[in-house]
Amino acid sequence: MSATGDLRIDADRLWQRLMQLAEIGANGNGGVDRQALTDGEHAAWRLVIAWGRQAGLLPSTDPAANLFLTLPGREGHLPPVLIGSHLDTQPTGGRFDGAFGVMAALEVATAISEKGIVPRRDIVVVSWTNEEGSRFAPGMMGSEAFVGVRPLEVIRAVSDRDGVSAGREIDRIHAAFPEIGRRPLGFEVAAYIEPHIEQDAVLERAGKMIGVVTGIQGKKTFEIEILGAKGHAGTLPMADRRDALLAFARIAAALEREVGGRDAAVKFTIGRLDAYPHTFPKWHAV
Repeated sequence: MSATGDLRIDADRLWQRLMQLAEIGANGNGGVDRQALTDGEHAAWRLVIAWGRQAGLLPSTDPAANLFLTLPGREGHLPPVLIGSHLDTQPTGGRFDGAFGVMAALEVATAISEKGIVPRRDIVVVSWTNEEGSRFAPGMMGSEAFVGVRPLEVIRAVSDRDGVSAGREIDRIHAAFPEIGRRPLGFEVAAYIEPHIEQDAVLERAGKMIGVVTGIQGKKTFEIEILGAKGHAGTLPMADRRDALLAFARIAAALEREVGGRDAAVKFTIGRLDAYPHTFPKWHAV
């Protein structure tokens, strides 16, 4: 890259765009509910693609519905620098988780473009598909497909709670953006950078403006089935009951006590609980 001089991002523009993006799926409590591959993410794509095009960035997608915005470099055959995060959120997500990484990357590419600087290699802004995993579990679908650790056919077969498959929704978002380029799944990169906000409270307590991570948390997802036995809510003696929900509560409490006690780097989260047949018992006079 040529000399950058006083190259700076436009902080006001970055903030305004984050606020505008947060309106898509705004939940009324200051947060955002923008689930993966929903109409909300379609709207977010349109907004981000339009901003990218204003700066000369070229939009494209791949078979996993990852979104890329490319600032072309002088030597386009070189592996690019990939920067970004994701646009989907948890149902009660914040305005910045994921979105900040994408918008910060877009702002960097925009600032470089506005200065007339042509980087040696392409700079590619990326938004990964279903990174959160709140609609289609487990998450990190787009990034795992990109690096080849989860087959695309397995990803496409996953369904949400309403029985809608990820494959159907991937096809739907592709159909909604027929004008953008298509690229193969996965490509070599020179470097990957992901600005994120997960350490915000830690940094605030430490009085630090920014932190550079040296590793990333490994993740294991377990789906556990606990089988109980049916019984009459009003007459079955307590000693004879096999209540699956109470068993779950004991297991959850034990894990909460134990996990992290031996190694603070180990974390534990229960993300979803389904209880069946989840009926309300009749009340009986005693």
